Amino acid sequence: MQRPSLTAPTLVLAAVGLVVASTTAGYAGGKITGADIRNGSIGSADLKNGAVKIGDLDPSLRASASIGKAYAFVTRVETDAGVVHKLDTKRTSGFTKLSPGTDDGEPVTGIWCLTPARGVDLSRSAIQVSTDYAQSAGVGIDALWSSTSFSCGAKDVEIHTVKWTNDEEPSPSDDVAFQVFAP
Repeated sequence: MQRPSLTAPTLVLAAVGLVVASTTAGYAGGKITGADIRNGSIGSADLKNGAVKIGDLDPSLRASASIGKAYAFVTRVETDAGVVHKLDTKRTSGFTKLSPGTDDGEPVTGIWCLTPARGVDLSRSAIQVSTDYAQSAGVGIDALWSSTSFSCGAKDVEIHTVKWTNDEEPSPSDDVAFQVFAP
C-alpha cells in the first residue's frame, strides 16, 4: 500500500483553512462584548443552565436569591412592665417593624403586624410561620398566618398567636414567639 503524498498545493490549502478557522473563531469570541448586546434582548431561555451564579448577582439581590424575600424572628421577652415582643434584628431581613394588631385603635391580644421593608412585595408570597417553643410560654400554643389583614395595614403580614384550650377553641395569646418566612 502506498501512502498519499502531500503536495505543496494541498499543504497550502490545509494551512489556509486552519488559519481562517482559528482566526474567525478568535475574532467572534474576542469582539462581542456586553456593549454589543441590546438591553433586554437576552432572556432566561438564552442562558445555559447554571451560567449565572449567585456571585454574579447585584449584592442587593443575593440575600433574597438564597433565602427568600423576607424573614423575621419575633422574640417574646418578659420584663418588669409585662411581656413584650420584639424583632430580633440580627435574624430579620425584609421586615422593618413589628406592632400589635389594633381594633378601633386599641392593641389586640394575639395579633401581630410585620411591616415589609420598602421595595419588598409579599403580595404573591405564601407566608410560612412556625412557633418558637424555646422562647414561648406554655404548651398548646401556635402561630398562624392570616392571608387577609383584619387588624394590620394592607401590605403588612398579619400573624395570629393562640393557645389551644380544653374546649378545642383557640384563644388569642401573647405567650408565643415565632418565625416568619416569605419565599
